[in-house]
Amino acid sequence: MPNLLYVDHDLTRLGEIQHQLSEHFQLEVAFNGWEGFANSVMNKPDVVLLNLELPVMDGLELVRLVRTEPDCAHLILLGFSLKELSSEFAETAERLGLNQLVEYPFAQQLPAELFKMLPVATQDLCRRSTYRLSTQLRPTVLPANPQQLHATNNQLRLPPKDSSLAPVVRQSSH
Repeated sequence: MPNLLYVDHDLTRLGEIQHQLSEHFQLEVAFNGWEGFANSVMNKPDVVLLNLELPVMDGLELVRLVRTEPDCAHLILLGFSLKELSSEFAETAERLGLNQLVEYPFAQQLPAELFKMLPVATQDLCRRSTYRLSTQLRPTVLPANPQQLHATNNQLRLPPKDSSLAPVVRQSSH
């Protein structure tokens, strides 16, 4: 069963996603951009479905940082927004590495659409699988200091001081 990381701070939408996708994907959850980035780098899910309007670190910054990680080049990054997005925003998202914008509210055919995006080898493995993995949601466990992150061999460490990959970290307004 392929892994899907869902990144959003809204528990109502989380319930919708769990209902729609838990039979098709092993779900993991992150509640802000920082958690989404850390989970993407450490666990390398097959698909990341993220709200582009996230607290702590917005979705575009998450996409940009994930795409700087060589081990994450294969990740399918899908974004959604509750607002209507300008064509300029959509172009920026694509340039940064977002694979596709997904309409919200999610359509009933979302599982099938996501499945089509997976590499053929992963699709074949899913079809031949005779077992089901747990569909319980597992929150991401993060290091105490989320100011900067760099991943190597599934371990988090601070980048060198002269690193140009300093993420934009916003304070939550809540």
